[in-house]
Amino acid sequence: MDIATDEILNNNMFRHLLNDPNFLPITIIFIALVLVAIWQKLDRFFIPLALVYSLYVIITIVMSPDQKSQFELPMKEIVKVPVDTLNEVINKKESEQARLAEQARLAEEARLAEEAARLATIEAARLAEEARLVEEARLVEEARLAEEARLDEEARLDEEARLVEETRLATIEAARLAEEARLATIETARLAEETRLAEEARL
Repeated sequence: MDIATDEILNNNMFRHLLNDPNFLPITIIFIALVLVAIWQKLDRFFIPLALVYSLYVIITIVMSPDQKSQFELPMKEIVKVPVDTLNEVINKKESEQARLAEQARLAEEARLAEEAARLATIEAARLAEEARLVEEARLVEEARLAEEARLDEEARLDEEARLVEETRLATIEAARLAEEARLATIETARLAEETRLAEEARL
């Protein structure tokens, strides 16, 4: 087959494709679906859409009008299937987004509740620590006052013991002085008696 024949066949194929009344609407629908997929960020649908469109173009080119009429569907059905599928996918994605948003909201509420519980625990621990410190300060103050009272009592008892000891020593000293006075009196009496005896002996 020479080049001219190939060109004639190619021209006939493309002419047959362009003369197909369904080609332009399907191409417009395909472009619309691609734009919607881009708008909804449905990247995974690009390749299937391109494969379906390429398959349609190939079948339209290689098949004669008689063969094509056996497989041709009404335009309404051709449009309905991908649009419904895309709407279903969009609705599914919106439902998934709503579910994820609800999960995120619940997770945020759980995080806030956990944070509030953690702050409440910290506050309770702080209050318990303050109460413990106040109790320790009270016990320390009571212990200090008890120690001061004990020291005051010991000082009072020491003072009383000192006074008792001083009284006892004063009593002992008074008894010693009384004994010395008694001995001095006896000695004076003895000397007076000796003096009298010596005077009598001299006479």
